[in-house]
Amino acid sequence: MNERVHPLPQPLWNITLASLGVSVPILVLSFIDLGTVSFFLNLTASALTILHDATLIRMARRAAPTITPDYFDPAASGFNICMLLACAGMYAIGFGMTVFTAFFAERGDISWSTGTGMGTIVAQAVLAPVAAALLLLAAVYSFRMRRFGSPHTYGQF
Repeated sequence: MNERVHPLPQPLWNITLASLGVSVPILVLSFIDLGTVSFFLNLTASALTILHDATLIRMARRAAPTITPDYFDPAASGFNICMLLACAGMYAIGFGMTVFTAFFAERGDISWSTGTGMGTIVAQAVLAPVAAALLLLAAVYSFRMRRFGSPHTYGQF
């Protein structure tokens, strides 16, 4: 059987792609309302998450492993774990601000001169905790990899 080789450990690869897939729609929805619904937190968190995920994928592809690795040193770094936790925190606070905004927008107390409607607000309120959960899962996996992994199972840069 010819198994497909992933540049990152399989669970981290799946989490990173899912995180990237959720962050792009949040970024687009945040641009529609110019970031005002979440007080610029979802916009900032999604931009940083996209930058982080793209960088991680690029670094992993650069190593060109011949087998799917069990360990990836940049993903196990303390900076990476802190970055994931910071973005997850921004998404969590952005979710709270989005729910706060949705409450007042529904009552008619808030209006914008942008393309913001309840649809974009609800979509951000649904996607932000999903993105936060994925980033927390990636942070836990990276911390576990840092603690129990082996740096000798990965290709050279």
